[in-house]
Amino acid sequence: MTWVWYILFAIALAALCGLSLRYYFPFRIPKDPNLPRAFMYHATDIAPWPGMRAGLNVNPTLLEFQLRYLKAHGYTFVTATELISFAPTSRHVCLTFDDGYEDNYVHLFPLLKTYQAKATVFAATRCEYPGKPMLTDAQMREMADSGLVEFGGHTLSHVRLPELDDATAEREIQEGKAWIERVTGRPCVSFAYPFGRYTPREIEMLKRLGFQCAFTCEKGIRRIEDPYTIDRLSAHGEMTTWQFPLVLSRGKFKI
Repeated sequence: MTWVWYILFAIALAALCGLSLRYYFPFRIPKDPNLPRAFMYHATDIAPWPGMRAGLNVNPTLLEFQLRYLKAHGYTFVTATELISFAPTSRHVCLTFDDGYEDNYVHLFPLLKTYQAKATVFAATRCEYPGKPMLTDAQMREMADSGLVEFGGHTLSHVRLPELDDATAEREIQEGKAWIERVTGRPCVSFAYPFGRYTPREIEMLKRLGFQCAFTCEKGIRRIEDPYTIDRLSAHGEMTTWQFPLVLSRGKFKI
């Protein structure tokens, strides 16, 4: 029966190797801790809104763990515009929240105050999930006045910019910027491309309209060479507490 044990051992070893390759932290070298980290979030409600894609909602309990972990490991929280000029000699992280859902005020904002953590919310006026509440003007003003939240552009009505003609695309960006500046009373100079969609045309529009930086949906940890194509790490709502440190140090927790 010795050959049976050899077969069982080979199967077990193959399974272990497969798991290690899928969750490949033993084989991926951690990135320099002083490289900038930008995380991409969306909703922060207790449970995902009906119809919302898996992972787009990070519940407050998981979010608090992540803030506490970052704080305990010496990370400085910076806004989007601070990120592009922050000295690369200490650990720093930029938390970004796309779309501007009301749950960012209900659940995220209290946590930011508790941990004195900064964040950037890229807000639009329209929600792609019917009935899901968006931030009100009063909530946006309160968050901006706290000094903990920067509001950035995300177009006025959350559109796929490359699918629009020049005039419409620029109007969406410009009117979204004007809306945020009117509501918050502060400059809007950061941007996140809705759905991660952009071309060189959109970059030129952002420069012309006075934006200083823009964030993509590409995942990675690297030095910021082009402030208009900044990578972000996915804060997936189904991420476990042991996977978050892997994303923070390596950029991904699986292949």
